[in-house]
Amino acid sequence: MSIENKRVSYTTTCRPISYPHKVRNYTYLFLSASLLVFLFGFFTKLNLPLAEWDHISLAAAESWSEDINTPWIFDHPPLYPFFLTIVFKFAGPGLQAARLANLLCVLLTCFVLFHFTADIFNKDTALWSAILYLLSPVCIQGTQLLDVADTSLLPLTFLLIANSIKNNISNPGPKNTAILSFMVALSLWAKVTSTLAFLVAILISYFYLYFFRNKRDRNPPTPLNFAALGFGLVLFVLTWTLVSTLSWGNEAYVAVLKAPWNAIHGRVAETSLLLR
Repeated sequence: MSIENKRVSYTTTCRPISYPHKVRNYTYLFLSASLLVFLFGFFTKLNLPLAEWDHISLAAAESWSEDINTPWIFDHPPLYPFFLTIVFKFAGPGLQAARLANLLCVLLTCFVLFHFTADIFNKDTALWSAILYLLSPVCIQGTQLLDVADTSLLPLTFLLIANSIKNNISNPGPKNTAILSFMVALSLWAKVTSTLAFLVAILISYFYLYFFRNKRDRNPPTPLNFAALGFGLVLFVLTWTLVSTLSWGNEAYVAVLKAPWNAIHGRVAETSLLLR
């Protein structure tokens, strides 16, 4: 095969995959149906009693909305009750208001998910990602839970991290690095243990793409992508130290920073018992 034929073969087999840009009519039908199912499931459970741990965030947010500085002595940062406090300032405290705030989180996450997926693929694929998210148990049942941020703010912060990574890989620079660092810190404020596990997965993918990627890839991770994760971790520790020690003392500060170790120790203990 001549060099010219090799070039033709190379460009033919390695060209980017093209996706259809037209949104199919039945996609809108499924989107409408999934939204109706989600809203039906949400409003039929709006007045359900609180689950075991839900009263912690709700009670703290109700106190803070009335300017009562209730100490936060818990193993997760209080981003979620802070969010509920803002909602209660405008809508008044209560269980229904808290669950409507969760509904707002889900709809906002769907909106961000749509734009994130549309940037990578197309609008039709993006709509299907929103459909699947709305029908997931995380959304339908999770909106009833007020336990930290697992089913409300955490999926949103994870998605914001992913979007920031995409932007910082495609257009690396100080601005996008700072945004990624802020999103990492924000997610750590939502929940430390889950975010650290997410960051470990991101680092593994970074190392793979950086060292073992195909040489034809145009946008490998840059050192700024690695640095942004560390900057975000430092930003969280600094802000948590400042807020917790000034507001609630050393006990609140230590409780959150010990949470990852406690989680690892608990899993190791459970595994050892199963292996006996």
